[in-house]
Amino acid sequence: METLAIDYMLWHEGEYVVAQCLNVEISSFGETRDEAVGNLKDAVRLYLQDDDGIPTEEKLAHFRERTAFAFGHESLVS
Repeated sequence: METLAIDYMLWHEGEYVVAQCLNVEISSFGETRDEAVGNLKDAVRLYLQDDDGIPTEEKLAHFRERTAFAFGHESLVS
């Protein structure tokens, strides 16, 4: 079994933590960070197993390509 690196970001939405995968358009949530990330991992596993007509190799390519992301937070005064 191949080990994949999942890039994700987390944020709070109400009482939940949302986990958004940055490799493919999949997200999940949970009551805690660990639960949200665990649920995201399960969702990605299901995506890779799903027979949706997209070849597995094409799906896996999103996890092999590494893209550098930069996130920032700035104040804007108008």
